[in-house]
Amino acid sequence: MALEKSEYLSNLIKQVNQESERYRENQKNSRDEMKLMELWSKTLRTQDKMIEKNLNIGSYSKLDYIPESNTIELHADQIDSYEKIEPGVEISVRKKKSTDRSCLGIVDDINPEESVITLIPIEYFSIDDFARQGPFGIDVTGNKIHNDRYKWALDKLKYRKSENKRLLDILINPNEAKYDEVSLIEPTNNKIDPSNIKVVEKALAARDIFLIQGPPGTGKTTVIEEIINQMMIKNDNPKILIASQSHVAVDNILKKVVEKYDVNQIVRLGDSSKISEDSQANKVKEQTKGWTELIKHNSIKFARPLLERLAEPATFPFEEIFENEISQTEAGDFNQGALFSVKQFLEESPNTRLKEYTSILKDWYHKLNSQEQFDDLLVSRANIVCSTCTGAANLGWVTNNVFDCVIIDEAAKSTFPEVLIPMVRGKKIILVGDHKQLPPIVNNLDDGSKQEKLLEKSLFEELFEKTNNPNIAVSLTKQFRMHPNISRMIKTIFYSENILESGVAADERTNFSRWHDKSIVWLSTSLKKEREETVSESKAYSNMTEALIINNELKDLNERYKDENANVKVGVISGYNGQKSLLRKIIKPESPQWTNLEISIENVDAYQGSEVDIVFYSVVRSNQKKQLGFLKDNRRLNVSLSRAMSLLVIVGDDMFLEGVAIKEHNYFRDLLGYIERFPVECFKEDTR
Repeated sequence: MALEKSEYLSNLIKQVNQESERYRENQKNSRDEMKLMELWSKTLRTQDKMIEKNLNIGSYSKLDYIPESNTIELHADQIDSYEKIEPGVEISVRKKKSTDRSCLGIVDDINPEESVITLIPIEYFSIDDFARQGPFGIDVTGNKIHNDRYKWALDKLKYRKSENKRLLDILINPNEAKYDEVSLIEPTNNKIDPSNIKVVEKALAARDIFLIQGPPGTGKTTVIEEIINQMMIKNDNPKILIASQSHVAVDNILKKVVEKYDVNQIVRLGDSSKISEDSQANKVKEQTKGWTELIKHNSIKFARPLLERLAEPATFPFEEIFENEISQTEAGDFNQGALFSVKQFLEESPNTRLKEYTSILKDWYHKLNSQEQFDDLLVSRANIVCSTCTGAANLGWVTNNVFDCVIIDEAAKSTFPEVLIPMVRGKKIILVGDHKQLPPIVNNLDDGSKQEKLLEKSLFEELFEKTNNPNIAVSLTKQFRMHPNISRMIKTIFYSENILESGVAADERTNFSRWHDKSIVWLSTSLKKEREETVSESKAYSNMTEALIINNELKDLNERYKDENANVKVGVISGYNGQKSLLRKIIKPESPQWTNLEISIENVDAYQGSEVDIVFYSVVRSNQKKQLGFLKDNRRLNVSLSRAMSLLVIVGDDMFLEGVAIKEHNYFRDLLGYIERFPVECFKEDTR
């Protein structure tokens, strides 16, 4: 009896200690979360003040509109730094004969050498509306709007006004999230890997939140597609919000599901210029336009005979009266040149009822043409709504919609307040991302500051580190993109703690290059005299030696694929806009000389989520000061090295990279060490 009592007391003390520890941990997490929210609130207030500094970043001497490509060339004669100007940034200039600023277009390409910035113009653009010379800057209107949305989302979370009232508690301690027993599913995609089916089943069983880490090539989009399809099958009229940090990621998911459902079941929110052509039919504006035109067409069939009867014995000029509200094709052919005074007809008509009906119908058509008030109806009846994270707050009516599930892709690329915008709208949240790839971009902070490092940590990463419950957070374990050797290298260097199997065989990832039996090649510039980087006055980094080597290798590659009567997709990646511009100038990827190569040249940030057969990675940096810049970030290197399916070619000064001292860790040394350890699949060659 005494033994039982002693054992009971021992267990009781143990439980009390566990609860006490749990309480202290929750209190600490709560304080940390509140500190983070306060830090973000403070940061947003600071950014509001600093946004104005980007209003003027330089001046231009000429604007050229190129109708063939529908682009604008802005010729800069002075600029603070090209590093501020990245593809996707909106540029504003003065309106003609005015001091008012207006958005001119979105940056498509930057050529620092010629001081030319290529822009995609805004909708309904006319070059005659803008001053041909003067100051230019980053359009701050969008930044201010985004900051207001971030504040709104932070307040929703802080004051527990999110759709899931437990959301703040779950973010403080994700282990508090609830989930049901896992049920087996019949997959809609018979090619999905069994390991990923299990992930889908767990995601469906989650009631509050579920995290999916997807290393490169592990089929994140396929998993998201299956989750959506299963929700559409299992639930009656579900409401699903699909969001991401980028338009490209949203469109990639939409492309997967769009053919399975009626056009009215899927709505795409966003700016036309940033949405892919494949998604245009699902744009809310396009759907609203089609819906209102159908209503207008049907109403004409009813209204025209009614008004004509009321006008008898006089003839009622329907087309002339409503020509501003309806198109010629809807109302039938009529003589637009006929002289007819609509105002006079209505004023002189003694028929009060006719005038009243005509006025009501004109007002109705006017409301239909304005369309915006009908967008809410389109969104409310759709099952799947697709948007960027910030775009989810783009229209006021979105805030009135409740979503059964919010699925956020590239969640590890989104800042804390950015990802909150869609999160506060959902009863259940599924976050998909990889905190070992590109981090969130936090603007207007000192590079390398403690504050920046804290804010750069995504909510996805924070939650993933807080839980080891496989019912709340999992990692995908099989990759289907890369040659097994490239996959092994990625796992060895970046995912040593993960299970990461290869789902493809080596003979499925062959290449016809001069290193056809290799899958990883390093072309060393260390013995070249002119191997070092150059830095322009605008701080644009480039490396001519590496660019010329890549161009020569591409010429050789093109001939070899021509001999094999085969085509191949090649990506040329660099971490710097200056090098990207130089590579595009030298290689000319659109040139007809590339008969068998489809070449894309982008910086690292534009490549996450993409894949090509062969990648050439230009390191760029090589200097006497042993400075590596942001290339020391292992996440950017991970993205650069994991895009190739068959062959990865790195071009750079390996001796310089070996000698760089990095406080955290030198991942280039790991890469060079891997190449040395596996000489059968890898090769290092000195260029002279």
